[in-house]
Amino acid sequence: MPEDVSSLQSLVRQLRSELTIEKLGRQRAEAKVKDLLRRMFSPKSEKLNALQGLLFAAGSATEHAAAVTRDAIKRASAAAKRLPSLREKRRAPENLPILDTVRVDLPEDEKAGLVWMRDETTYE
Repeated sequence: MPEDVSSLQSLVRQLRSELTIEKLGRQRAEAKVKDLLRRMFSPKSEKLNALQGLLFAAGSATEHAAAVTRDAIKRASAAAKRLPSLREKRRAPENLPILDTVRVDLPEDEKAGLVWMRDETTYE
């Protein structure tokens, strides 16, 4: 061991830098282990289709029928949720006044063959 202060200080600095390097290496290794554990044991996002079991003759006919029925029910309920509501168009309140009526129309020569369907009123 050196006796002078400057050489002892340089030795401490060297040991601290080595300790920092070791800590960073350990943290990196722990992160890799955590990532590997997550990859191996975390829930998977892939879902098996009920018909995939038939590829390897793993499912019986009743299991197949039950799985197909479950899939059909899921698809039907998802489709029903996406449908718009079947209620009528909301009417404007009776107390709301119509301030101005503007009719935007085509010239007579461009109306040939067209049929008037309805007037639309916008309430502001």
